Order: sequence, then structure tokens, then C-alpha cells
Amino acid sequence: MEIEPEKEIVIILSEKKDVATIISSISEKLDIEEPGKGIIFVREVSKVYGLAK
Repeated sequence: MEIEPEKEIVIILSEKKDVATIISSISEKLDIEEPGKGIIFVREVSKVYGLAK
């Protein structure tokens, strides 16, 4: 997926066990530690509606 800095918001909903792998992959690919490359934050979700099982 092509992401343009300052123009895109990407929300990923995943299982807790996959979070570290996802963050690591995004961080490495986007060089997220460099200024102006974006931010990553994690928020625990307790309920989600509208998703089929």
C-alpha cells in the first residue's frame, strides 16, 4: 500500500498476538524513527461492531 505522509491515516485492527510483528514491519519499511515519517500508536479495543465472524 502506498502511503503519502501527512495525508493518510491507516487503522489496523488485529489480534493482540500480532501487534508486535505489525509494528516492527511498518517501522522497518517506513523508517518511522526518522522525523516527519509518521507515528504509530496502539490502542486496545474492547468491543467492535459490524464485523462478521
